[in-house]
Amino acid sequence: MEGAAVAQVCLDYGVPFAAVRTISDRADDSAHVDFPRFVDEVASRYAHLIIQRLLESLPASA
Repeated sequence: MEGAAVAQVCLDYGVPFAAVRTISDRADDSAHVDFPRFVDEVASRYAHLIIQRLLESLPASA
């Protein structure tokens, strides 16, 4: 929901925006995830690779 609010403001002002989200659990009674460990071992690695690939795809500055 927060990402949608930021996206709307960026759209209103013509600012490029992208959001990256990671699902950490199934959000039910079986959701026994050590969230700090998940961020360290899973989410941060995916985020790093996504941002790295995004930056590599941008044209070089003149």
